Amino acid sequence: MQLKLRRTKKIYSDQGDDKKGIEYYLKEKELERKSSKFLKKTRMLISNLYWGYGRRPSRIIYVSLLLILGFALLYYFIFPNNFVLNNPKCIISIWDSLYISVVSFTTLGFGDVNPYGIVRVLVAFESLFGAMSIGFLVAGFSNFKY
Repeated sequence: MQLKLRRTKKIYSDQGDDKKGIEYYLKEKELERKSSKFLKKTRMLISNLYWGYGRRPSRIIYVSLLLILGFALLYYFIFPNNFVLNNPKCIISIWDSLYISVVSFTTLGFGDVNPYGIVRVLVAFESLFGAMSIGFLVAGFSNFKY
């Protein structure tokens, strides 16, 4: 079945119908994922959800926005006292936590906020997710025909 999907995808792609070619590519990947072992199945599931196996790079934008919002809520509700701001107030607002999350995700770096404790690890992971997302976004749009 997978070979049939691959051939059909190639036929449509060779004829210039990229939309149909992508449709069969995604079907082929789904079939491959379902027949894989646990680790590969998990990796392929994440790839599908994250950017549609490289064929739907616009999903990265939505996932990135969800990650930024998720980390901001985490900073605000769970770790509001683990940041030292350069202004006198000690507890961060929701806007401060959103700012911290965006600055972390874009790997811009802090100049006015200092995380401490376990939050430093969360900020590092968010920066890692941000760098990977930007790389995947560039790769997805550079390999995608419009």
